[in-house]
Amino acid sequence: ISLVGNFNQWNPEHDYLHKDRNGIFKLRKKLRPGEYLYNYIVDGEKILDTYNSETRHRVETDELSSYLKVIDDKISSLWNFSVNLSICSQVGENSV
Repeated sequence: ISLVGNFNQWNPEHDYLHKDRNGIFKLRKKLRPGEYLYNYIVDGEKILDTYNSETRHRVETDELSSYLKVIDDKISSLWNFSVNLSICSQVGENSV
């Protein structure tokens, strides 16, 4: 599982999530203040962040992406990203 977004030029090889002992895939990433669009790549397919209801339309690809706005006076903020595959599977099954 990887994290792609406008913070890493949508490159799936830049930010890999790591599985913890509870089966949750996690990544901690520093982000500067700004607005970000992102998706997860799971088994080669883009998915939205199931823990974040904020989304935006990505014009250049005509796709929906998760949206994050970092407002902070510090130089950068540490963000936790996580994916629970059992939730992703349930979402996929319910949307059919």
